[in-house]
Amino acid sequence: TENTPGIQAIINGKIYRLGNEKLMSDNQITMVLNGKEIKPKPQRIFLSNESQLIGYFDINTPMHKDAKATFDALKAKGIKTILLSGTDEETLKNAAKTLGASAYEANCLGGIAKKDYLDKLKGKIAMVGDGLNDAIALKSATIGIAVAEANVFSKSSADVVICKEGLLPIVNFFKNSN
Repeated sequence: TENTPGIQAIINGKIYRLGNEKLMSDNQITMVLNGKEIKPKPQRIFLSNESQLIGYFDINTPMHKDAKATFDALKAKGIKTILLSGTDEETLKNAAKTLGASAYEANCLGGIAKKDYLDKLKGKIAMVGDGLNDAIALKSATIGIAVAEANVFSKSSADVVICKEGLLPIVNFFKNSN
């Protein structure tokens, strides 16, 4: 993550590092693998030895199974949907297109970035979240909605906690409220 750059280990007398771009740059590791420049992303983890990058992988959170159906149902009710995420631009753009989101904002790292984005919006704002970084935005929205899988901080910051698994129960919430 942003505050924890990674780990370092000595294996058979050689140093190996696993972490984000900051850990690599702090140790003068060039972001090149097999002659190709590797761009950092918020969800990208790098592996290096003492002197060079030797691999990387991306950690992606899978979409909820009912995400598309939820977005479609909200859109049918005339509700504008915006994805806010710490995910990189390309990944979030593809997710927004797949889901049919009205808009998206990538690289929203931390709760303050999400809150600041919501503060710029006009009208009644419902924020749906599940992570620690969503807690501040859930609290600042007109109505904060935490899903069943949310962590304790998001649940305690939300006005409403959806107890049934998945996202589709959110549609029922809007159907049954004013």
